[in-house]
Amino acid sequence: MERKIIYYPTMIVPSEWTKWAVLYFDKVSSIIPEGIDYREVVNPWNKKDFKIMKILMKEGEFEPTDPQHLLSQKEKWANREMLIKEFKKIVTSNKFQSITNKNWKRRPIWKVHRDKISNEIYEFLHEQGLAEVDKKSPNWILMEEKTSLLYMSLLAKYLADVNLDFTVPGTDRGEYEKIIYGAFSDQNCFISLDTKFINVLPAPAPDVPITNILKFKRKRRDELLYFREVIDRIYRDISMAENEGEIKQIVLSYKEKIEMEVSKLRKMMREERIKAVFGTFKSLLDIKSPALLTTLGVSLSELPLEVKIPILGITATIRIGYYLVDEINKQRAKLRKSPYAYLYCAEKAGII
Repeated sequence: MERKIIYYPTMIVPSEWTKWAVLYFDKVSSIIPEGIDYREVVNPWNKKDFKIMKILMKEGEFEPTDPQHLLSQKEKWANREMLIKEFKKIVTSNKFQSITNKNWKRRPIWKVHRDKISNEIYEFLHEQGLAEVDKKSPNWILMEEKTSLLYMSLLAKYLADVNLDFTVPGTDRGEYEKIIYGAFSDQNCFISLDTKFINVLPAPAPDVPITNILKFKRKRRDELLYFREVIDRIYRDISMAENEGEIKQIVLSYKEKIEMEVSKLRKMMREERIKAVFGTFKSLLDIKSPALLTTLGVSLSELPLEVKIPILGITATIRIGYYLVDEINKQRAKLRKSPYAYLYCAEKAGII
């Protein structure tokens, strides 16, 4: 089964993020309605990013995700209702109401394509004073900034759930992850593991041509798949650990393996003249061990824990903490054998 990552919140994916994702996932995607006129979304600020997306589309590495797969198909009714329920719950909360811009209509700058929103959601937002049809361009909905970012983040999460491939939502903005996964209260939540690999992941530098990255990916596919397998094993073993001490032992046991595999990847990149940076990626991981859940429910004093790994003159860090996730995500987390959300950013100072 292919692994796909859906970028949010925008249709045009930032090129720096794309170059990481295309290397470690089989397919990259973003939420794009079928038949979209790209002239409506491409501008001087994202023109370069769009050129890279077009190359990836041609090469079969980028696959648009049509929101209508969720919003209009009868068999997705249950998922659609859950999206609407969660969205309304957040929008009407005091916490969210306190961060919205009450004067957004004076200078509306955030727009969402009409095909990304169901009639029910639009009517709800219109009643709340958070959205209205763009009179100059009826295919677009003008929306309050925080509301539009919230909606696109949730839409990505639910589209990932209904995709036939192994699919996860991903972004380069941490605030979006917090909006769609963070708990609203200590009563209606569950504990997930918050795993961070800091300065661990070799990723192409911003100025590396996308064609070079694709060439490297295809030539070194077996090695990249093996590295992914190593990371998967770490996730699996950590999620099954019975206490914090065992988590630390697991991370320590993989320390040399990670150092060796990262060094191999970096050497291969250098041989192919791929300049690289050490990137940081974070993921939310469900706890599969009842014993660990019981332990964490009583005390979280041992977390977060850190293990430092020297790699090619740079100190990498694996940090395992906890994250209080809203209860509505419980079933989603249980069904995942590996992380159910990804956040990635490249460390500018870590050029190697």
